[in-house]
Amino acid sequence: QPQLIWMDMRMPVVDGYEATRRIKAEGTETKIIAVTASAFEEDRQQVLDAGCDGFVRKPFREAELWAVMGEHLGVEYVYDEETVDPAGRDVVAAADLASMPVAWRRAVYEAAHIADEAALEALIGEIATDHPALAEQLEALVRDFGFDQIMHLAAAD
Repeated sequence: QPQLIWMDMRMPVVDGYEATRRIKAEGTETKIIAVTASAFEEDRQQVLDAGCDGFVRKPFREAELWAVMGEHLGVEYVYDEETVDPAGRDVVAAADLASMPVAWRRAVYEAAHIADEAALEALIGEIATDHPALAEQLEALVRDFGFDQIMHLAAAD
């Protein structure tokens, strides 16, 4: 028996609501966390009424998934200390990005706007040789789903 299930509420054949009801009817203590694109609060209540133990909205961030999982499983995570000051990294990235060609920054902005990881990786690859530190910082943001932050940095002058 799994301890936790991430339940997509929109699935073909049997939707997440029905699947949750069936799992809970078996009397299992498995925690079920709804994953949905809905932004409406009444949908959250409907999900909880169906038997889900929690709720995560798409798009979600990795940190949010870990937090929800920890909350429902009673898990406490131990993290290494961060070796790079994220605020300092943003300043470097903003300054470096401002020096990049406008067309390239615009393409980065558009790719981040639609969360197109492949396009971002290709664009970052174009600058990796000449701007390795910037490329590394942008790659880290893509890995962390920091698309909003990439958009903000690409739009700055």
